[in-house]
Amino acid sequence: MTVRQDSYGRGGRQSWKYEDLGKATHAVLTIREVDADAQIPDDEVEEGVRTVLTLTFDEDEGEKTLYTNYRQVGYLIERLTENEKKWLGQRIVVKRLVQKFGKKLFKKVAIAPPEEWDKLLGLAAKRGRKAARATR
Repeated sequence: MTVRQDSYGRGGRQSWKYEDLGKATHAVLTIREVDADAQIPDDEVEEGVRTVLTLTFDEDEGEKTLYTNYRQVGYLIERLTENEKKWLGQRIVVKRLVQKFGKKLFKKVAIAPPEEWDKLLGLAAKRGRKAARATR
C-alpha cells in the first residue's frame, strides 16, 4: 500500500494540498490546533499504523489538516519550542514543495525551513499593519 497524505483526515477534514496556496509559493498561517499523536494507517510499519504530528490553522477555520514529517517537526521545534502546547496561536511559514520519491514527483504543502521564516513573517506583519491603517 502507498500512503497518501490526502487519504487521511480527522473529523472529515481534508489535508492541505499544493493547489491550496494558489499562485503563492509560501503562506503565513496561524496554528489553531496541534495533534502530536495522530495515527495513520501504514503497511510499511510493523504495527500497521504510524504516528504523525498534524496541524490546523485559523486562516481556514481549521477545515484542513497539515501532516508533518520528521524534518518539519524539527523546523517547528527550532523556531517555536519543544512544547507543542505553546505552538497554539503562533504564526508559521508553509510552502509549496515538489519532492521526488522513487520515480514519482509529489506536490505538497510543507513547513518551510526556518531560514525562510524571518523575511516572510516580516512581510506578513507589514501587510497586516497596512491593512489595519486602511480600516481606521
